[in-house]
Amino acid sequence: MAETVFSCIKRMFGEYVNARKFHNMTKELIIKASLYNMFVAMGM
Repeated sequence: MAETVFSCIKRMFGEYVNARKFHNMTKELIIKASLYNMFVAMGM
């Protein structure tokens, strides 16, 4: 089930993290996960 979610996130937002600093990478991943959760809640 977790692999399915990771696959969906990669398809929606791309496979790579664009940030260079670790702190910004974590922020970017949190934002991507939050957006994915919002899309799922809306039924997209």
